[in-house]
Amino acid sequence: MLQKLLLTLAVFLSAWVSAQNVEVIWKDSVSIDADNYYGKDALGYFYYSKNNVLYKQKQAEKWEYKNLSLGKIESVDLINPLKILVFYKEFNAVVLLDNQLSEIIKINLNRYNILAQTCSMASANRLWAYDNLSNQLMLIDYLNHKTTVLNQPFKNDFTFCQSDYNQWIIVNSKREIVSYNNYGNSATLSTAPDFNKIYLTQKRDILFSLNDNLYLYKSVSKTSHQLFSDPKSIASFDYNNGILTLFTGKTIENYQILIR
Repeated sequence: MLQKLLLTLAVFLSAWVSAQNVEVIWKDSVSIDADNYYGKDALGYFYYSKNNVLYKQKQAEKWEYKNLSLGKIESVDLINPLKILVFYKEFNAVVLLDNQLSEIIKINLNRYNILAQTCSMASANRLWAYDNLSNQLMLIDYLNHKTTVLNQPFKNDFTFCQSDYNQWIIVNSKREIVSYNNYGNSATLSTAPDFNKIYLTQKRDILFSLNDNLYLYKSVSKTSHQLFSDPKSIASFDYNNGILTLFTGKTIENYQILIR
């Protein structure tokens, strides 16, 4: 309890000192035994893995999915809670799961002659895939077994990528934030600050961690505001509908972020 009070006090003090237009409000926390945290979906369920088993949980509700034959889980895409994407990079494969973590379909990416570095959900039964063999971004239509190449080979390596149905966004080696749409058109959105981990909000503001501190970077004003300094390491974080979720390795901490 004392640790929670001290953490909450640190949140409010740092928010007050560094950003009068940003308010951070502690909501709740959940103890968790996990190796990796993948985020929270639009319905409030959070996803994590332990010993390479994927779990979906909210209060007393809990489901699990295990497929050890495909190796280590590389990433989990939660944009559609009814069609969850699990990417197994080691075996170049994707599994789509329903809302109870039952298999919908397995997709062998070798069938498309690509070696995927990243893979995530796109619109209209398609997947975003970055191909290591050609250094190109592709759209995979997994129902009709077709691929569409969206760009020329990348000139700059990217250090981060994030996507939704209509955009695939990267931070390249020059720290430029560049988006690609379903037609392969690109646009440079802004420049990212130095970061260890980063998350792009729907309003194109940037949440990022640097040296165990968490900041909000406002793209319009190009200013950074420290949200708080957490004595515990921040393993990963997620931001959805104004709620910031931190995974510390042992707990999931939820905060409401009010941006004025």
